[in-house]
Formats: sequence, structure tokens, C-alpha cells
Amino acid sequence: MSSRARVKTTDFVARDLALYMHIPFCAARCSYCDFCSTVVPPDARDAALDAYCAALMQQIAAWGHLVPAGTTVSSVYIGGGTPSLLGRRLPVLLAALRQSFDLQQLREITVEANPESFDDQLAAVLAAAGVTRISLGVQSLDNQALQLLGRIHTADSAVAALQAAKNAGLRVSADFLFGLPTDSSVPTDAHTAARQLAADLQAVAAEIEHLSVYPLTAEAGTLLYQQLDEQIVQLPDQEALVDQLAAVEQLLTQQGFIRYEISSYAHPGAQCQHNLRYWTCDSRRGDYLGFGVSAASMLNHADGSRSRFVLHNTREDYLQQPDTTTPAQSEALTPAQARREDVMLALRTKTGAPLSAVTEAGLQYVCKELCQEELLTREDDHYRCTNRGWLLGNTVFSRVWNAPNSAT
Repeated sequence: MSSRARVKTTDFVARDLALYMHIPFCAARCSYCDFCSTVVPPDARDAALDAYCAALMQQIAAWGHLVPAGTTVSSVYIGGGTPSLLGRRLPVLLAALRQSFDLQQLREITVEANPESFDDQLAAVLAAAGVTRISLGVQSLDNQALQLLGRIHTADSAVAALQAAKNAGLRVSADFLFGLPTDSSVPTDAHTAARQLAADLQAVAAEIEHLSVYPLTAEAGTLLYQQLDEQIVQLPDQEALVDQLAAVEQLLTQQGFIRYEISSYAHPGAQCQHNLRYWTCDSRRGDYLGFGVSAASMLNHADGSRSRFVLHNTREDYLQQPDTTTPAQSEALTPAQARREDVMLALRTKTGAPLSAVTEAGLQYVCKELCQEELLTREDDHYRCTNRGWLLGNTVFSRVWNAPNSAT
């Protein structure tokens, strides 16, 4: 991304928005995390959270004036970091959104939470404020695995948090990880790991409507990456990951879940509406605005081109000038690139990318290649990822993005 001129009212074409709010604070840093987040000591936490929320409300008000009249909001997603650390500040932020944006067509408000900062009281407060959905970071119900991941909650507190959200009448999603690290001094046992994951999911599947199950990755600069380099922990091989992924899909399908995206399973009608708009294979889908440090925004334009931008790279910059309209980073996509991106994103979903969209983007040849390698399959005039293709998603998406245009 490179810097670009400020965003203007004329940049808005769509009249339907999704809003994202990034909360960059956590009570502790997980060993695998490379997200934009900061651990603030408890004695300094209230001041830091108050200052950040004040900046958010200033930014919300500024962009509420910039967005053209008649623009509606269909979904709000508050992510992090750990948004549940904000506690009763969250309803105040939602009130600020309602004051500056038209939320009459709102379909969903999601708040991410971690078990150590979510309880019955906060669940009730959020439900009363209009939150419809909680996404809870469980990751595992094995306490030893949670310790290796750097999580500060226990299996029991995770189950209690899920129940608190359900008791408040909120839709509940839980995040889990597979391919978890183990102590390098202990021989790996792929079957034991698969059984533990199945037991974890079985324990919560009957209580919730949505599950996200992600493969653990070791990103450079994280504690996990260092631990692997120093051979303190080990990760399972790809074959074990394929087996775990297949077991996950079989178990959740038996529990009435439908896999609708590379890592997401839901009961019918319980799909995350906010995320679906990111993955829809349609350049005309609504735009989204991001509030807070490192939050990305995306705007489609009348000529089929697309721009994506981040207004603030650091919390310090954000606190100094939260209402700026000049991005710190931006990326411009031509109409052809936007069509290609639509296909790449659609391949994350169970529906996949329509043949018509693949043809329009000039991606027929690479999709045929990926089918021959059993990374994609073609059915009902759609290209879809296989289980192996989903596991090797970064490879699939990179090849689609970098492929030469097809003539036929």
C-alpha cells in the first residue's frame, strides 16, 4: 500500500455500508498473535481505553458527516484485540454509531470477546444495547493447550462465557484452532490431537449456532515462531492437518452445521452477515468503513475500480488525529483487478466462484490447473476449493491473483 489523497464524499458510490471497529487492547498477548494489539497494565488500562474510545467517537462523528445522505448500514462488527475489555464503554460506542449513521436497515451487530472479560453482566448489557451476536475466542478446551497458546482463560471459563451469551439471548459463535502446538519433548500423536479437537467441538456444538475453526500458523515475530525455532514446541505435519480438517467437517455436519466458508460453519440462517459481504463474488457489493487504528476500509467506484485504505498505522497517530480523511496507506485496484479479487474471495466460500465471474476475470486456465491438482473442483458452473485447497488456501489465492489472463 502507498499513501494517497484524502477520501472525499464523491468516492462513495454504494449506498449500503458495513462498519468495522478495531479495539487494539488485550489483557495478555497470545503466543501466535501478530495482530495490531497492545497489552496495557491494569493500572493504566482505564485511561488508555477512555482515550481510545474518545478518539473513536470523534472519528465516527466525522465520517458520519462525510457519508452521503441516504446511505444505510447493514452490519457492524467490533473486533480486536479484545473488545470485551471495553465493558460498558461498548454501548456508548454503539450509541455514537446510531447518532452518526442510519442503522434502520441493520441486520447484525457482532462483538468479539474473550472468556476472561465476558460474563453474564456484560452479556446482558450488550444485548440491551442492540448487540445481536458474540464471537468468543475459545481456541481450545484443553487447559494444557491453552497454556501453550498463551491464553489466560480456562476451559471452564470458556464454557461459562458461551452460556452467558446464550442466556442473554445473543447469537453465539466460537473460535477454535486446530493444528495446536505440543511440547517438543513429547512424541506427537496426531490421533490424540484429532480426538481432543473432536471432543472440544462436541462439547459446545449443541449450545451454539456458529463455529470458526482455523489452522494455527506461526507468523514471524511471534513467540510461537521463536519457540518453534528453538524447538521448544512442535506443530503437526500437513497430513495430520488434513485429517483434522476432515474430522471437523464430518463432526459438525452431523451436528447440523453447514460449512459456508474456508473456516466457518453455521446452522442455516446463522452465517455471519458481516463477513459474507467481504466474500461475495460481486463488485457491486456494499462498501465498508473501518474505525480505529489499523482498520481497513474499502470503496467500490462507478467505473468498476476499487480502493482500500487504512487511515492510521499507530495508536499514537490515531489519538492525535482520529478524524483525518487522509490515509496512511492505500491501494487502488483497476476494474480488472477488482474482478480478479472477487473470484479470489469467493473461493473462500462453499458456494465458490461462478464460471461467469471466472471467465470475466480471465482466470479459466489457472482454475483448470488447480482442478487438475485437486485444489479446486468444478460443479454446477462454479469453481470451489476442495478440502486440500482450503488447507492450502494461501497457495490457491496467490496463484489466482498472480495468474496471467486466459484467452479461453
